[in-house]
Amino acid sequence: MVGIEHGSMTLARMAGLDVAETQLALPLNKKVILVKRFDRVVSETSVYRRHMISAMTKMRDKPRTFSAGNDSAEGGAFPGALRSC
Repeated sequence: MVGIEHGSMTLARMAGLDVAETQLALPLNKKVILVKRFDRVVSETSVYRRHMISAMTKMRDKPRTFSAGNDSAEGGAFPGALRSC
């Protein structure tokens, strides 16, 4: 799975999208993905935090549309999306 994520990030970068740098590593023979921090700016004297909000968090802020037979928190623009996570 981490290979697919790394490949997706690499492909996105090749397509011109501004994405975090990633690298595959094999510590203790277990494949992991290393993601370069993009939410910090380092200067000679300090480290500044860039405030970020995820798309998933922002989507939760939008009003939800409920209909008959769909009164769960999973309603709205992407019904069932959370069930597959």
